[in-house]
Amino acid sequence: MTLKWGGLSKYLVRPVGYKEYRLSGFLGEKLPRFMVIGPVGTVIILGAGLFGGMPLSAARGLAFLISLVLAVVLNFYIFYCIGLLGYWLTDVDKLFGAVSIVITVISGGIFPMDIFGGIVEVLAGLLPFGYTTQFPVNIINGRFGWEKIGAGFAFQAGWILVFVCLGELMWRQGIKRYMAVGG
Repeated sequence: MTLKWGGLSKYLVRPVGYKEYRLSGFLGEKLPRFMVIGPVGTVIILGAGLFGGMPLSAARGLAFLISLVLAVVLNFYIFYCIGLLGYWLTDVDKLFGAVSIVITVISGGIFPMDIFGGIVEVLAGLLPFGYTTQFPVNIINGRFGWEKIGAGFAFQAGWILVFVCLGELMWRQGIKRYMAVGG
């Protein structure tokens, strides 16, 4: 977020909302990655399904794609809310870096959190972070049955709703604190 240097003012006078602007920028950053990773990932997944014994079906592939879309939206809103902390903190950039590392680890991006079992696995299932990485992977690799996939979609949608509402609340409270000075 550009609050520290007064950059928010230019977005407040434009005909597009700040959140929508940030979302389009976020998707624009991700699109080139998806264009490279998509075909490569498809080949790897098909290869694992054909030669590696991974359970693969059109329904599972569709569920995987839906979970990826929901994961991207959830990831955006998590970081959008972190960015909105700029209303109350003087330097959010370092917080972004630290939180990115923590979220990568606890989302299952480095290693699956369920290897710890017990309370860690339960917490990973309740917190939003695992639904950005580990959940889509567990859909496509066949670890989750349809009941767990349905529950996971509900958790993804629920966490998205929580962060959308939190973001709106933070925006409304933060914009009251915002003061543009200078030219």
